[in-house]
Amino acid sequence: MKPVFNIPIKISLVLLVSAFILLVSGCELFEDENSRCDATKADEFVLVLKPNINIKYANGDAYGNYELKFEIYKSYCSGEINGNFSNTTETSPKGRASFNEQYKYKFANTEDKLYFTYTVIQGGTGFLVFPQAYFKYTTTQEGRLIHTVKGEISYKQASQAMTISDGKKIIEMWNDYFHGPIVLPWNLKEVYFD
Repeated sequence: MKPVFNIPIKISLVLLVSAFILLVSGCELFEDENSRCDATKADEFVLVLKPNINIKYANGDAYGNYELKFEIYKSYCSGEINGNFSNTTETSPKGRASFNEQYKYKFANTEDKLYFTYTVIQGGTGFLVFPQAYFKYTTTQEGRLIHTVKGEISYKQASQAMTISDGKKIIEMWNDYFHGPIVLPWNLKEVYFD
């Protein structure tokens, strides 16, 4: 009498072998990611940021008394995202904006980066009038001009800022460590509200 192989047993064996292969290859991918990040480890330090900014119109006039939003987060070598924060404030008559919060980030790998965004929001309750050409620079939302400026801070930039700061514990972002003033793509007199 010939032995009869049960088809479900064959399928189970194929699934078991497939699972083993996936597990082994998954471990190799995980080890590759760890070894990549191990290779880029660096001296650890903590960067404390106070996001302040100076905003001007294209013609140099101060961008005063308008809303400004700040967002920041950290991306680790592994791809993990952490430390998401956002805050909104209003610019002073001289176009400066100071945020009360301080943001603390640990750097320990040359592939660690901070990403930040300033969103300039100009508008009020009235009707916004501005040249059609500004659609290429900005977006509009509820009758308000929105202009976004994005940036990033690498391990190297953060380390240099710590060195330049002469022992200051808090780095103010508008001191040209990471960016200069934001210059809007429109002039004060070109945008007005009815």
